[in-house]
Amino acid sequence: MNAIISKSNNKKIRGLAETLPATEWDKTSSNIFDLIESKKPEYLFIASTDIADNAVAYAMQEFQPQNIKFILLQEDDLVYTQNFDLVVNLNDIPYAIKQHNKGQYKTEFESYVSVFTSNLTEQQIECVNRLGQNFQIKIYGPQKIDNVFYLGQISDNDYLDILASCKINVMFNKEWFYYCISNECLPLYFSIKEQNDFTFNNYNDLLVKCRNIVGSVSTSQIDIPTYQDIANNIKDKLLCK
Repeated sequence: MNAIISKSNNKKIRGLAETLPATEWDKTSSNIFDLIESKKPEYLFIASTDIADNAVAYAMQEFQPQNIKFILLQEDDLVYTQNFDLVVNLNDIPYAIKQHNKGQYKTEFESYVSVFTSNLTEQQIECVNRLGQNFQIKIYGPQKIDNVFYLGQISDNDYLDILASCKINVMFNKEWFYYCISNECLPLYFSIKEQNDFTFNNYNDLLVKCRNIVGSVSTSQIDIPTYQDIANNIKDKLLCK
């Protein structure tokens, strides 16, 4: 699949970009017309955050008649009037995994509970701090928090090794859910909408599950989606149009 995709910090867009593979378009530093002319893509994946750039509308007028498909990667709930060939609501696709999804057990990462920090709220940080009073816990990530168990930022390659070296990963979205499953680490994620073995909606619920759930919940029957699956599904939908 020869594609161009918006450069983005969104983890789902990044997962697709690395899987397709696709050339990233950074609207702050490159002209989309020049990029299309040089790469001659079949598909353009445009993040909704880039829609305000008038160059996108002009590019659609110029290149859609040449059978280049424009796909909107929608990160919000707004209604867009542009005539995209396909709209993919990112809320409707999972945080999937890349093809490489297995870590290695390493003694330095061994713990009962791991937590990755990224945009945690004060309430979530308090929840993590209380968790550290009851369990062997290790905390990593770009967001520095005032906790003796916070061990700092790590390389991208270390995240999978951490999951392979702990029993539980506590998360506040589902970004690492399927990576946990593939590394036989139990994922527990915060949700007020879902209620299942893997969710918690308050600290006491999390505390009970951390104490009792390891080994009692089977993850072997859970299908693990990959970003390649998602890319193939998008391509199939375009072929059906």
